[in-house]
Amino acid sequence: MVEDSSHNTLFELDSSLMPTTQMSDEDFRKAIYDKLSAVLEKAFPGDKERQKIKIAYDRWQFACPFCGDSAKLSFKKRGNFIFKEGPFFNSFKCFNCGTFMPISKFFKKFNTELSLEAVDYLIANKNTEGMSISKHGDYKESLFNAKEMKDLGVSIEDFKKMFNLVNANEDGDCWRYLSGRMQNDFSKFLYDPKNKTLLVINTIGDKIIAFQMKSLVKKKGEMSKYITISLNKIHKDLMKDGVEISHDMDSLSMLFNLYNINPEKPVLATEGPMDSFLLPNCIAILGAQKHVSIGIPLWYVYDDDKDGRKHAIEKLELSQNVFMWDKLKTEYMMPQRKKWDINDFFLWCREKGLKTPTLWRQYFTNDPLDILSI
Repeated sequence: MVEDSSHNTLFELDSSLMPTTQMSDEDFRKAIYDKLSAVLEKAFPGDKERQKIKIAYDRWQFACPFCGDSAKLSFKKRGNFIFKEGPFFNSFKCFNCGTFMPISKFFKKFNTELSLEAVDYLIANKNTEGMSISKHGDYKESLFNAKEMKDLGVSIEDFKKMFNLVNANEDGDCWRYLSGRMQNDFSKFLYDPKNKTLLVINTIGDKIIAFQMKSLVKKKGEMSKYITISLNKIHKDLMKDGVEISHDMDSLSMLFNLYNINPEKPVLATEGPMDSFLLPNCIAILGAQKHVSIGIPLWYVYDDDKDGRKHAIEKLELSQNVFMWDKLKTEYMMPQRKKWDINDFFLWCREKGLKTPTLWRQYFTNDPLDILSI
């Protein structure tokens, strides 16, 4: 029997009606790049700097076309397309004005049509978590991987038991040392009474994610220095539990006080943790030479020494906010020294019976013309 193949087409779908394969993440980003560039060119005509897009693996940063980002500083890029899982997944978020919406709505606001493939991609990869957060919601998870960091941290209580540590205020020597440095929040420290070693701990909730340690016993001819133990070293060298820590998470673990700040307010950055504990909304980056990129602008408080001034000038030339030590020293009539840091300043005020500033913003500048004031 010969089959009549003429009827087969009745049961065959036209290939043009077949569902297409979903775009890859890379293809989606290629599809929207030129469209975003066009939005920025229209929003900031003639300003090449504001039209630039800073590309990172999990986000694009660019000048916010809603608020303009900064009236004076073209390089500011606080508008973001965020591609990382979290409350801002596949959304636009400005960390200046707070505007937050899905990427699809962002393009609609600027009368820009996406391809059908790009629209399908966004439908298939819709942000559901972020719809419940407020305009200025808590975005530490999106920026700083807070949930993952807490999962990787080590319980403070377990750590104390394992290494025979005590709370800083339970030992007289430790208490006197910290009080002498004007450190009154003892929750940020632990102490090893046997070896007389201070631990400055970096925490997220009740978990330790890094620490610095320093012997309180001075040895002849040696300077007692802080040794930094990152999250990776905690698991690899101390816990020896086989937990693997990525480079990005290890780097975040060494930004002290990061998970205690409010990213929606100006975030100050000092070199050392003890300095950061004395200033409002402040993190410590552990050294002037450290390059930090965490998705939000920082207000740098480098130490007043040769190396600190060098890095402050570099930041100022980029119109980033830096601390004006000369202005502070003049107003408080501080003597000339080879080095001042924030802890030294607080000690000076205590010695002289002076009140420390309540408004720190007055001592910052992003104007390169103020170079002599730093």
